[in-house]
Amino acid sequence: MEIYLVGGYVRDKLLGFDGSDRDFVVVNSSVEEMYRNNFVKVGKDFPVFIDQETREEYALARRDKKTGVGYKGFMFEIKDVKLEEDLYRRDLTINAMAMSGDGDLIDPYGGQSDLEKKILRHVSNAFSEDPLRVLRLARFKSRFYDFSIAPETVELVHEIRDSGELDTLTPERVYLEIEKSLKKGEIYLFFQTLQDLGVLKNIFPEVENFESLKKVAMRSPIETVFALLPFELTKRLKTQKKVLHFSEIYQGERDLKTAEGLHQFFNKIKSCKRLKELVYFLDLMGEYEKNELARLFILWKDLSKSFNFKSLEKGTDINKVFTAFRISELKKNLDISNSLE
Repeated sequence: MEIYLVGGYVRDKLLGFDGSDRDFVVVNSSVEEMYRNNFVKVGKDFPVFIDQETREEYALARRDKKTGVGYKGFMFEIKDVKLEEDLYRRDLTINAMAMSGDGDLIDPYGGQSDLEKKILRHVSNAFSEDPLRVLRLARFKSRFYDFSIAPETVELVHEIRDSGELDTLTPERVYLEIEKSLKKGEIYLFFQTLQDLGVLKNIFPEVENFESLKKVAMRSPIETVFALLPFELTKRLKTQKKVLHFSEIYQGERDLKTAEGLHQFFNKIKSCKRLKELVYFLDLMGEYEKNELARLFILWKDLSKSFNFKSLEKGTDINKVFTAFRISELKKNLDISNSLE
């Protein structure tokens, strides 16, 4: 049994960071030997174990073979697998390095060189076998923002897009990658990278306007980002019920710019339950949004006294309605003033 540190821990150590969880790969071993050494199997589909004392993950070295579409279309072998074969199946060269117990670096695919050159490059064409790797690439770009993506990797992403494999991504896997990007990267760069790679619409078809998405993606915490994304998207990604409520209530700037949209919005939050949720949501919003919503609320209260919202033409700009209301109020006051003279 030979044990090596692999992946993110090795990469971050070379970069001078100390934060990634330690993952281990075990070479020249078997499931039976892992059991004999008191490891507990946790991987349902793959031979992944937990050390009962340290709670760290140990995976048997394996080689993968693509047998179908999506991330479940794989079979693997664990017998007589070399360390280099296990590293070969990994996504990027910077994640395909290992370190022995003595601290020796094993780097068969040039990961250290790519770290120094600040390049994100796929290890092999096996990168295309799991479409989630496109999202992982965007996540690493959002974390290592001054890195560039190798041209040949961009070409491979386009091949994945054109093959239709991106359509097999499950909402749960997409959600997790966004969540990880929020925790260890700039979420705006995550979406920007997907846009630059030409795959944003394939993964997030609900996003109609990238410029509006940019505004959302520059925010945190995670609840705010998901709540301000298109409702259809947050629903598909199976986000928390609370976030879904926020997204349903707060449909975004576009809906609040029209008279009927504003009227419907405030009608939605009349109940105590909705108001309670809205108060929590407001606490997550930035100062600009809070001030804008307060302005709209005052506007709505004034207009509700004199305007029949149902009679307004669909899509009527709320500010135009407000201006017309103010002019009519001003004229009314002038008429009263003139009659008193």
